Amino acid sequence: SSGINAEYGDVKRFYTQFKGDMDKVMESVMLVTFEDEDRIRGIINQLIEDKEVSKYKAYTKEDPKKRKRREKTGKKEAKEAADTLNDQSSLINAIANRQAQRGKQMESLFANLEEKYCQPSKKRKRK
Repeated sequence: SSGINAEYGDVKRFYTQFKGDMDKVMESVMLVTFEDEDRIRGIINQLIEDKEVSKYKAYTKEDPKKRKRREKTGKKEAKEAADTLNDQSSLINAIANRQAQRGKQMESLFANLEEKYCQPSKKRKRK
């Protein structure tokens, strides 16, 4: 519940600080994406209804194109993040495969060395 209260406080603070500019509000509230905008708007609408914040024209008269732009940017960023994650996991797999390959090479090397240098000594008979 403390996370919810913190978010509520952040939304209220940033909405007031940026006078209803949703681009800046959405950028500033931690850990929210374009997918959370309806929930954030719900908080703002409740704050306005409870007369805790003023109605700002930037919010009430926002051009729908601005919201579409935020959504498009959010989707693009999400795709880039997923691509980066895929690249990283591919790299991690390549490193792990290379380490396994090196491990097998070392085992083979040790086996060859043992074969060459660790022959059981033949016992000499004493006369």
